Amino acid sequence: ADAGTCLHAIFEDLDFRVVHPDSLDSAALSRVASHQLQTHGFSDPAHLALVEQCFPDVLATPLGPLLPHLRLCDIPWEDRLDELRFDFPVAGGEDFGRGEASHTRVTAEALRDALACRTDDDTVPMAWIDQVAELDFRPLVGMMTGSIDLVFRTRDHSDSIGRWFVVDYKSNRLDPNGIGRAVLPHFHFAGMRYEMAHHHYFLQYHLYTLALHRFLRARLGAAYDYDTHFGGVAYLFVRGMTGGHATDPTRPGGRPGVFTDRPPRVVIDALDRVFEGQGGGT
Repeated sequence: ADAGTCLHAIFEDLDFRVVHPDSLDSAALSRVASHQLQTHGFSDPAHLALVEQCFPDVLATPLGPLLPHLRLCDIPWEDRLDELRFDFPVAGGEDFGRGEASHTRVTAEALRDALACRTDDDTVPMAWIDQVAELDFRPLVGMMTGSIDLVFRTRDHSDSIGRWFVVDYKSNRLDPNGIGRAVLPHFHFAGMRYEMAHHHYFLQYHLYTLALHRFLRARLGAAYDYDTHFGGVAYLFVRGMTGGHATDPTRPGGRPGVFTDRPPRVVIDALDRVFEGQGGGT
C-alpha cells in the first residue's frame, strides 16, 4: 500500500510533459521522484533508478483504444485536475425522511439494475453485473465521498468545454493464472478485465463517472452534455505500460496496461436516479 501511495504522489506532483520523448527532462523527473520516495520511506537508490527507467515509458504509452493518439506526456498541466475530491448526496442526504420528500435508500439490487442497462459487450461482463446484487452492505443514505486520481480534458478550437476523462492509476501485479509472476501478457485485455471484476473496479469507475458527470453539470449548466463532453475512463495498470511500441493483440487498438471504457449515458442516467433516491435503475 505504501508503494502505491508513493507512485500516486509522483504522478500528482509531476508535470507529465517533462518526460515527453521529444523533450525529456530527466532531472525534473528525478527531483519529483526522489522527494516522494524519501517522503514515503523508500530511500534505496534502486527505487529511484527504477522510477527513472520506467516512468518515461508509462507516460509515453498511448491511451488506446479510447485515445489512440494521446499519451499522458501530451497533457498540459492546465488541463489536469489531480486528486479531485467529490461529495454528493445519497438518497437525499440530509433531507432523507424530512418533510414531504420521499427518497429510497440505495441498495445493491438497485445498483445492479442500473448497471444492467449496459448491453452484454466485451468490456463489462454481465456475470460481474449480476454479482453486484450480492454485495453485502446496508441500504445507503447520506453522502458519497471519494477522490479521483486524475481528471483531464482535451480541447480544440470548436468547443471551449472540451472532453473530460477519468484516470485511475493501479500498481497491481497481475497474475490471473497464478503462475507467481506478473509478465507483460497478463496486462493484456483479458488479464486486466479479470482484475477489474475481481476488485470491483468496474463499480468504482461508474461511481467516478457519475461524480464527474454531476460536477460538470453543476459547473457548466445547460452548456454541458454527457454525450458531447464526457470522454471516458482509463484505468492504468502502470506495471504493464511499456511505451508506444507495445500493442495488445487481444483487443483492436489496445495497449498493455491500459483499460478503457465509456459508460453509456443510459447507465449513468440510471445511476443518477438511484443515488437521487428514486428507486430502481430502470
